[in-house]
Formats: sequence, C-alpha cells, structure tokens
Amino acid sequence: MDLHQLRIFVIVAEEQSLTKGAQRLYMTPPTASAHIKALEDELGVQLFVRTPKGMELTDKGALLKAQAEYTLQAAQALVNHATALQAQVIGRLRYGLNASPGFLRVGALVRHLQEGCPGLTLEFIASSSGAILEGLHHGTMDAGYIFGPSPAASITTHYLSMAEVVIAAPRPWATRIATADWADLAQLPWIGSDLYCPFEALTDELFQQQGLRYHRVVQSSDECTKAELVAAGVGLAMLERSEVEQAQWAERLVIWDTKPLHCALHFAYMTRRQDDPLIGALRVAVMQVWGRQAALPQRRI
Repeated sequence: MDLHQLRIFVIVAEEQSLTKGAQRLYMTPPTASAHIKALEDELGVQLFVRTPKGMELTDKGALLKAQAEYTLQAAQALVNHATALQAQVIGRLRYGLNASPGFLRVGALVRHLQEGCPGLTLEFIASSSGAILEGLHHGTMDAGYIFGPSPAASITTHYLSMAEVVIAAPRPWATRIATADWADLAQLPWIGSDLYCPFEALTDELFQQQGLRYHRVVQSSDECTKAELVAAGVGLAMLERSEVEQAQWAERLVIWDTKPLHCALHFAYMTRRQDDPLIGALRVAVMQVWGRQAALPQRRI
C-alpha cells in the first residue's frame, strides 16, 4: 500500500474538498482523485461520497481515516526512532537553495556541520521558492530556503533574514528606465513565474497600489533563467539583489532605482518532520549560522 495515497486520503478528508486538498498537496484535483480511486479499489471500500458541500466521508471511510492517520504517524515514528538509535546523526538530506550560495551562507553552513555533525551530508539543489515547496510536499527535497511566509500549515518555517529585492532590466535599457516611473514600467514586458513566487506577489501588489496592470511575456520558476532572460533583453524581473550582482550578471543587468524592497527569507521543512533527528540537527546548524538560535517556528494559521 502506498503511504502517499494514505496521505492524500487524510488531507482530502480534513479539507472535505478535493480542490482544497489538492492545493495543500500541490497537485491537480484529477491527480488527487485518481489516487483516492486507486486506494478505494485496493481496499474495496468507498471512502467518500460527493455532496453539494464537498467530499463527505462514508462511515467506513471515517473509520479508515483514523487508521490511516495512525499508520502515517507510525511510519514516521519508525524512521525517527531508527535514526535516533544511531550513536550520532548520520544521513543525507536534499537541501533546496533559492538564491546564490554566497547570500545563503552555504559555505558557513557546511563548515559548521563538518565540525559539529560530520555524519550529516547535504545534497544542495539549486531551485526556487515555489519549486522547493513542491519538492518538500512530494518528498524530493527534505528542507530548503524559501522567500515569503509559509503558504500552508503543513510547512514549518523559521525566519532568518530580510532579503533585498530589486527590479532588474537589460543593460541596454539603462537610459530608458533611468527616468521611468511605475506607469512606464507597466508598459514594458515582464518575466513572471510559473510556480508560487513571493517576488511575483510583491510585484502584483506594487502595481495594484499604483492602479496599474503589467504584462508578463514569459514565465520561469528558475531565478537563474529569469536573470538570463532579462540579460537577453526579454523583459524586466524582480530578483534578489545578490543574484543580480553576481559576476555573470553584473555587466549585463541594470537595477531600476526605487525605494528599498524586501522579502523575508525562511528555512523550511514539512511540519510532520519537525521531530526527525536529521531535520533537527540541520535546523540547529542553520539557526546558529544565521544567528537565530531563539527563533520560533512560523506556521500559517
């Protein structure tokens, strides 16, 4: 039996909605429905009935939900217990990076782990906030950095720092944007994101405050790809400042002069893994590297 199917079953039951459950799982409703149907076929039991109000558990489904929750908790407890039995924390974590390694203090983190937790190995994955969130939900990443607050109760975050965000333009547009205002920028092409992106949400908010609409001509979830598209003259994009100031972009991009813009950087992992010894060891190291030992978990209510 697939534990992933059990997790989908439990979340859809909690939300009493296939659509809301799928949103929490970062998958489409048809995909979630297919998993539930496969689970029903395997168990030989109808778990839900569709009503005008949403997905309602059958009597048998309600009984099986409690057992499914227990099974998921037991599976995680087994992993935690097995790891805790080791003399030291030993394991490998896939760690998502949403900005330049220098800005994210990757070198300092590795040195810290080598000294205090040599059995813990990190596999760094260059990514973006939206892709990291998807990776956490799907189990392809264990932890990572994200910009913005936790978008779901299933994700626990710890505040680390405020990142400076800038509006980047192609270097040949320097004269064009030197005297530009928000209305002028709204007339230019923009590069958006095809996944959750707090920078895009910030861009939307800023233009809404001005009563303006802007036009996205292309989308990418990868920050390096966005920077390359800007450098190639495709359009403007909102990027983290250290990304723009890297040597490979410094001569090809220009920053529009405006008041400082900021977005919070967080360390993130799945809430259900908060007692995982590997996550715990990494959490301690990250917080110490960022000088945030006393920071409390931040979760969306």
